[in-house]
Amino acid sequence: MIVWGKRKTMFAVSFIITVILLTGIISSVYADDPPFKQFLPYILNGGEEGAPPSTDMEQLALDLVAQQNNLAVANLEVVNSLSEIYPMQQTEVSEFKILDNQSGESYGIALNSDNQQVDVEQIAQNEQTLYAGQFGKLDPNLIVAFDETGNAPVDVVVWLKDNGGAATRIIDVDFDSPISDVDIESNNVQAEAQRAAEIQSLLAPTAARITGLGHSVEVAEYAPAIYATLDPATVTQIASWPEVEQVYLAPINETENDPSDDSPVEGDTSTEEPIEPELEIVDNAIRANSVHSRRILGLGIRTAQIEVQGRVPTNNPYLPELTHNRTYVCSSNSSHSTGVAGIIKSLHLSRFGISPGTLHWLGGSCNGITSQLQNRSTAAANWGARAINLSWGGNTNLVLGANDRFYDTMVFSQRRTVVKSAGNRASGCGLEGNVTSPGLAFNVITVGNFNDRNTTSRSDDVMDTCSSWRDPSGREKPEVAAPGANINSTTTTSPWTGNIGSGTSYAAPVVTAMSALIMQRDTRLRSWPEIVKAIIMASALNNIEGAARLSEFDGAGGVDALYADDVTRGYRGGWSGRSYSCSTATNYTVRSTSLIAGKRTRVVLTWPQNPSYSLYGSRPSADLDLRVLNASGTIVASSSSLRNNYEIVDFTPTSSGTYRFQVRKFSCSLTPSRLGLAFWIAR
Repeated sequence: MIVWGKRKTMFAVSFIITVILLTGIISSVYADDPPFKQFLPYILNGGEEGAPPSTDMEQLALDLVAQQNNLAVANLEVVNSLSEIYPMQQTEVSEFKILDNQSGESYGIALNSDNQQVDVEQIAQNEQTLYAGQFGKLDPNLIVAFDETGNAPVDVVVWLKDNGGAATRIIDVDFDSPISDVDIESNNVQAEAQRAAEIQSLLAPTAARITGLGHSVEVAEYAPAIYATLDPATVTQIASWPEVEQVYLAPINETENDPSDDSPVEGDTSTEEPIEPELEIVDNAIRANSVHSRRILGLGIRTAQIEVQGRVPTNNPYLPELTHNRTYVCSSNSSHSTGVAGIIKSLHLSRFGISPGTLHWLGGSCNGITSQLQNRSTAAANWGARAINLSWGGNTNLVLGANDRFYDTMVFSQRRTVVKSAGNRASGCGLEGNVTSPGLAFNVITVGNFNDRNTTSRSDDVMDTCSSWRDPSGREKPEVAAPGANINSTTTTSPWTGNIGSGTSYAAPVVTAMSALIMQRDTRLRSWPEIVKAIIMASALNNIEGAARLSEFDGAGGVDALYADDVTRGYRGGWSGRSYSCSTATNYTVRSTSLIAGKRTRVVLTWPQNPSYSLYGSRPSADLDLRVLNASGTIVASSSSLRNNYEIVDFTPTSSGTYRFQVRKFSCSLTPSRLGLAFWIAR
């Protein structure tokens, strides 16, 4: 992060103008405008799903698609639907994806509450325009913060418009690819240098303008972000500049261990209830121990954890050879930081970390300051970390904020795998269930917490009642779940291991460490977060609740390190990575493979959200569907979500033969640049 000097002579802004501007912002939000007051909760809650479309509306959608495309309505099927409220327009729109089972073609249609067909993309653009007309480019949470603080300055992130570095060359890979990891890494070094130069050139003029107003600023290295502490009048002025995309509140973030947990302090074994499960059970429950027996320990892979609070002790004998970064962290040791490090890296003989062979970096922010957390994340990436763990966050009421966009950019532009805890805001903690930011980010792997009940059997696994699950409209978060209940890990004092409590904080590093195992198995995947995510989801076959394919609380399911390793080495499936843009063919085959009749198969397609998309916070920049075709070209399975930037198919072939995994471009507004695909096959 680069610091720009603060001018000694402050730019004079009259008190009268400040009061007028502040009053204008707040009165527009909290004016006695009944229609707006009615919809205010939806704006501050990431959009709101309406009631599911009625049977009559579904039938109307089918009839209209049949009429407009000269199709037989009997061959049509609604494969996905969503009703969403657009509060600025005081309207509700229902979207439908409809499949023609005869041709395999898919169609989209949207109807308003009057059963009139509408252009939903235009509706979304209109919503954004109306919002900007009333509130400018201010993040809803920033408006609320100004209302709470009055004239007081607050920390903000000024996000500028940019092209997302889309010109960077991408090397396609698959399991049989002759491309070496050396070639890929060389390409990435060049790409990051190009991106850094682009960003600094973009940020410099605006940073200078803000400095000219009398404010100190800091700028990001790879993201189009400027950090400052500003009053409402200055924010309003800056938001009017044409190069500014949005001004976000820079939230104060907290660790995400279970706030209701009453586990004993480190080393204290006096408790009425048995401590269950423990790190030694986690290792076996996700079958990482079997991967270790294959000499896959994360060797040579660089990982990092970004923490809120304090340090990890340098004298814990089970956490040797860590890279300790002291910038911004508290001077005291932290049980949270130490426990997370142990889940990834511990060398204790019975409480073994999931990837004990990794080179591990530790850093963060003592007080959870957004600019500091983002700065240390960049430092970790510059150190060489390929998988980065975030076991902290904040409730933004499902509105994507500065942290979400920053980490989406890190995945998109720097090609790092970022893993985030889902949060502990569900009913077991007496809260509403919101997934916390930056776990709302499209490109981040968000992890829920399940309790393996101190057994390696999966039959008794249950989701932890505090694990967050409530997600933005039309999307499914978390993507996967991992053990995180009543964990024993490394501690800050002798005997150096003990109970550290519960929470998604301790589920996330399980997946971060799994990412390192995958990257050691094939080092080409260090720079393909889309493939890593696809492998983890395709192999997450521990169905804890709901549908086996994808459900509300555990996403694709509980993770399985052994299956993930099998997929990565091409034993129980395989993977591919491809470049992709809006000009790619509508129907694009990513991979072909032989499948066996009667053998369950799961296929996952992922692609990154482009953070430069004008509708970034509400929908993916590309809407892609996944189809599986048999040798005769018949679609035998498909997945067609409306808001996810991944698709997942789980089916059992009825005949053996060659099958194609095909991407169907439903819409594409801004290039996602890359595709990741992985598939698991039962043996």
